[in-house]
Amino acid sequence: MVEMGVPEPEEAEESVQVEVSGADRIAEPEQQMGNHSEQEEADADHPRLLRLPILLLLCLLIITGILAATFEVQVVQCL
Repeated sequence: MVEMGVPEPEEAEESVQVEVSGADRIAEPEQQMGNHSEQEEADADHPRLLRLPILLLLCLLIITGILAATFEVQVVQCL
């Protein structure tokens, strides 16, 4: 098949690998720095994301305590 101008499968795989490795090198330093700053911003928001589940758990415990206290009062009133 080489005579007809069609590359062998091995040659095609090599060309794809060269294109992929070349695409990785194209990124400019400015773009790389932009990606790092976005990552730093994501890391800065991480503690805020941890506060939300803790706050929700605290609210759930408070509501459960209120409901438990209300239920005990109703039981006492029924007796």
